[in-house]
Amino acid sequence: MDKLINIYGKLTDFENKPLSNGDIEIKDAMFESVYKTTTNANGEYTLEVKIGTYMAIFAVKDYGVNNLEYWGWNLPAFEDTEINMRIGGLELYAINAFLIQIAPPSMMIYFRPMSLKRYIKLQENTDETGNTVIDVSPDLHKDDINVNINGETAAIMGINRVIETAPDNIQKVVGYLIQTSFPEIDNKQEYIKINITLKDRETGETGEGSLFWQKPKSFDKSGVND
Repeated sequence: MDKLINIYGKLTDFENKPLSNGDIEIKDAMFESVYKTTTNANGEYTLEVKIGTYMAIFAVKDYGVNNLEYWGWNLPAFEDTEINMRIGGLELYAINAFLIQIAPPSMMIYFRPMSLKRYIKLQENTDETGNTVIDVSPDLHKDDINVNINGETAAIMGINRVIETAPDNIQKVVGYLIQTSFPEIDNKQEYIKINITLKDRETGETGEGSLFWQKPKSFDKSGVND
């Protein structure tokens, strides 16, 4: 029989108000929802899952009306784990990260941000090549981004806005590639939690997302790969 563990926590807004009847789901490697539940009156949830790594956990309530989604990518489920999630008008999709081999060490983090208010007012813009740019992302500056790595605030060292080409080579979406500082990490810890909070200074919306980054085998205590 497969061993089971609990993924549990609380869903709130950015004023720490518990959100009842919120949807919580875990996605497998094929992006299929394999575990689902809803939050109770206190915004709490518990999911009993098989041990393993999952593509993502996400949470939402009143999608497209009051909020977008929280996404936690590359979810390690090897022991009982608490994951508290906050949702608002911004969403961080497709979070990825990699370490840069320099001293002091730094990390590159990529994500696609989306604004509910901007989506509602969606306007198509045409770039210099004539392709369509679907831009519902906030105009982010360093002060609009907070990155927390394993409980420690990371400095934002650089920010780049990226136009991403979709497979049909017609529509494009907007992402951000940011460079952050990277703290010293215990070698015994296999997964590092990267939490990102965004603020859209124009719309006033806030959003949050996370990535459970798996350390490469060559990782050493200073945070630099061999």
